[in-house]
Amino acid sequence: MQAVSTLITAFTAIGALVFTGLSLNATRDQVEVAQQGQYTDRYTKAVEQLDQTGPEHLQTRLGGIYALQRLAIDSPRDQPTIINVLVTFIISTIHRVVDPPSCAEPTAPDTQAALTVLIERDRKLDAGTTPDHGMRLPGACLSSGQLRHAYLSGADLDGADLLDTDLGAAVLNAALLDDANLLGANLRGTDLRGRNWAMRTWAWRHWAGRIYAKQT
Repeated sequence: MQAVSTLITAFTAIGALVFTGLSLNATRDQVEVAQQGQYTDRYTKAVEQLDQTGPEHLQTRLGGIYALQRLAIDSPRDQPTIINVLVTFIISTIHRVVDPPSCAEPTAPDTQAALTVLIERDRKLDAGTTPDHGMRLPGACLSSGQLRHAYLSGADLDGADLLDTDLGAAVLNAALLDDANLLGANLRGTDLRGRNWAMRTWAWRHWAGRIYAKQT
């Protein structure tokens, strides 16, 4: 009888452990589902903020951009989707040159903020995608922009205003830059491989530690 009692006690303890384990797994699943729901709500709200147009909604758009940046950190698996959204935002809202070769205003604050998020992200979390490759930005107003270390490989920047823009150590290989205004642009360490400079004649001069370019 004592042996039977011992077995019953042992099976009861094992059963309790199994039940506890199942309960913990169920709790973890519930927490994960709730967390994903929160991520979805945050994503939806941020995208709605990006959709607010006009100068009076600038702060709202900035809030949406930074909310998406935070979400990409909290949920790394969602980073490729978030970066795609920001690339679309940049391409669809960036100001374009009206009176070449320059824009009336420097890089818009919300455009700069979105570009900064792209630059600062951990590219290893892009899941093998390159959402910012080949961005179509012809005639883009990016003067005085902060694009150091930017990834603009294959970008279409024909006719873009890059006056006094910091492009130091940026990746611009195979980018289209015909008629772009690069006067005063910092191109120190910029990757321009694959660019067919024979299509345009550029005169380069170095002054005060910066690289200037002027079409001739």
